[in-house]
Amino acid sequence: MENVINAAEFFTYLGWTMFTAGLLCCLKRRLFKRGVLCMLGGNIFLFIAIVYPKQAAWLFIFRSHYELGTAAYAALGATAGLVLSALVYALWERFFPPKALLESAASAADEEQSTTADQEQASSSASTAPAPAPAPAADAATAAPAAGGQAGSFKLNISKSPV
Repeated sequence: MENVINAAEFFTYLGWTMFTAGLLCCLKRRLFKRGVLCMLGGNIFLFIAIVYPKQAAWLFIFRSHYELGTAAYAALGATAGLVLSALVYALWERFFPPKALLESAASAADEEQSTTADQEQASSSASTAPAPAPAPAADAATAAPAAGGQAGSFKLNISKSPV
């Protein structure tokens, strides 16, 4: 019976810690999705603590030479909740980087590609006559209708990979 109490205590504290970490992440707009994910994970552990404590007690059958009290299992659960919340955050950052990071990588790749193209063009045109100066660019509101589009429209180029 003591194993069931320890399992319930462990999963309760683990769930509440993850839920609280997720709730705190939800307060910041940039971390909202990670916060929702942590809250859902916390709810799963709370569900295990409430509905299946006997089935989860097998985790606590193997004991060492001394007995741990319920306070120790509560501390272990809170620590595990913090570690799992940090793991969720790290995995989210790894697989879903922020859009600003993707945009900066894409712009760096575009700049690198344009500089290599300019260097190639400069080396090929070094023996020929200099190219005429480009015409001054018109603003987008007047250039778009002339190009056949609507004023204020833009074209999204997603063909280039940021990696």
